[in-house]
Amino acid sequence: MRKEKVKAIIFGVGTMGGHAVKYMLDHGVEIVGAVGRKRNIGKDIGEIIGREPIGVLLENDVDAVLARVGAEADVALLTTESALEQVYLLATKCIEKRINVITIAEEAFYPWVSAPELADKLDAECKKYGVTFYASGIQDIFWSCLCTDLAAANNNISKIKSINFLPLEYMGPVVVDELYLGKTVEEYKALTVGAKSEDDPLARVSLTAIHANSKVMGLTTTSEKVSVEPILAVEDMPQPQWDMTIKKGTLNGLQIICEVQTKENITWESTLIFKVRKDESERTSIEWIIEGDPNLHLIVDDMNGDITTTTSPVNRIPDVINADPGYKTIVDLPKPIYRAFPMHTYIKE
Repeated sequence: MRKEKVKAIIFGVGTMGGHAVKYMLDHGVEIVGAVGRKRNIGKDIGEIIGREPIGVLLENDVDAVLARVGAEADVALLTTESALEQVYLLATKCIEKRINVITIAEEAFYPWVSAPELADKLDAECKKYGVTFYASGIQDIFWSCLCTDLAAANNNISKIKSINFLPLEYMGPVVVDELYLGKTVEEYKALTVGAKSEDDPLARVSLTAIHANSKVMGLTTTSEKVSVEPILAVEDMPQPQWDMTIKKGTLNGLQIICEVQTKENITWESTLIFKVRKDESERTSIEWIIEGDPNLHLIVDDMNGDITTTTSPVNRIPDVINADPGYKTIVDLPKPIYRAFPMHTYIKE
């Protein structure tokens, strides 16, 4: 058991990153650096999350922070972006400083279908510098472990279905462009003309979970089909966190349906709903339906997505530090667990 505290750098201290800071501090992690974009630069991150100052200011110069504290950091937690390409450069900079990296970028959960070249490059870099890269978040528990654990109770399976509702309003401003929020249907069609549904970044997010789960279960995927449909606002929806109002009749989300066939004659069907809510009666939820012997049905009707997106990667810190160097996925690491004790007590010497 390690005696020294785990030392971390946090990238992004918005809604998600703020939660991550709280949970790391609660579990004995020492934060040695913090990087943001614009808001709260120069402010102590303890104050940003509503606590006492901890002596670490939020900065906007990645290279300066890595030069100053990179040598002492064990792990970097990246709480921005969704695509592997978007976090690749920052992850590489951390890896070259011999810092383990955990990201909440959904595509990074299992990218060997959508971005294999980038995944292979990161894998090689990690092995060169002796560190580990891993993606966690709601996908770790709700998109993967719930499904594969439930399937273990079956004698046979013909179809595995999921329905996942993810409200957008607690997410960062990046989702405004990613989901075309506030665009008219005509503008949306013009911006996506000629694009294949399976190439949509959020479709790739859904597909990564299916392919990861297939790998965990030893299944071989053979084909996939994707559809993406806009969801329209039924009334004007002010969104002060993004300094905008989503007008009635414009996009306030997307619905993505993915169907994947396997060699073993098991069909995956995933419905992913990203939407700005009218009110909080619509909660972050996921539903798993397994058709087979027996038929099984599991509903988590409040995932607390803004919280569990960051509790999961924080709880993964010991697994990532303990892992062999390389780009690791849910296929490689132990099942995630709750950490009752300080993170450093789980680190192998």
